[in-house]
Amino acid sequence: MISDFKSRRIPNSIIAVGLGVGIGFAAFSSHSGVTIVQALMGVLAGLIMLMPFYLLGKMGAGDVKLLAMCGSYLGFQTTLMAGFATLMTGGIFALIWVALLKTFPIKDKRYPYAAAIATGTLFAPYLHFN
Repeated sequence: MISDFKSRRIPNSIIAVGLGVGIGFAAFSSHSGVTIVQALMGVLAGLIMLMPFYLLGKMGAGDVKLLAMCGSYLGFQTTLMAGFATLMTGGIFALIWVALLKTFPIKDKRYPYAAAIATGTLFAPYLHFN
């Protein structure tokens, strides 16, 4: 998240390590609560949820890969909730970002979306759609 604020980039090395740990934890730990299939489905859900925004040029590829990485820890259903929460918090954070741009001279005006992804991912396990 810090690198996204500093450089508007999420390094592939962070994504690769996080993805490897998430899938490895699902594969080799009985304590994760997420099976290897659920982890892979979570990765797919994360990719599918944010890919349209990338294809429209509204989001960077690192943001898409970051939610996919989070999906390896969350599984399919919780990743869907994380994506929903990410989009909701992203909208709120974007309004704050616009206010900051009007108030302070920020050089790089691109919105660092990693904070919204992190917030949505943290809240996702507590969301229940019944």
